[in-house]
Amino acid sequence: TTLAVLTKGTPYFIQGSHPDSVVVVKSDLEQACSSKRSIVSFNNSVFYCSPDGLIALTPSGSRNITDSMFTKEQWQDLIDPTSVIADHYESRYVGFYNNGTESGSFIFDTISNAFVLSTSTDNPDATFQSLRNDKLYVAIDGNVKEWDAGADLTYTWRSKIFPMAKPISMACAQVEAEDYPVTAKIYAD
Repeated sequence: TTLAVLTKGTPYFIQGSHPDSVVVVKSDLEQACSSKRSIVSFNNSVFYCSPDGLIALTPSGSRNITDSMFTKEQWQDLIDPTSVIADHYESRYVGFYNNGTESGSFIFDTISNAFVLSTSTDNPDATFQSLRNDKLYVAIDGNVKEWDAGADLTYTWRSKIFPMAKPISMACAQVEAEDYPVTAKIYAD
């Protein structure tokens, strides 16, 4: 009963059960859609890339998911929201980008609210999420491949900078992983 209308300006919801009785409601978040290929609807939300970040749009309240992670300038330089092609897989928003310098992908997990960014040499031309066999496919240079299949790759994760109120000496650290070996490095100054 709700239709999300994404524009180059403010998004709107068209709500109603019959064309004669629909109501147009302006979204609570004024964020333009940067790429129509970034629009993905699942888990009672519409996700899309705006100039300011990744947006989760719902009639009950919308939010910029990446607001606390990137400034507007960082988001535009790193991702280039106009280039994003996206789909969903296993309750995750999966976006692929090419910022002119490098290609990469990012994943937003709607269950854990985790956001993961990676660089890669593969940038798909299209995606397809098959509900029948529960797989995500990507088309790269005319070849269709299953996403999230094949051998594991090496992954480097870097946290944001955590300033300390006063100098401290770290006595230990703990890393939890699904597979080992894992290397942890802590940098100071």
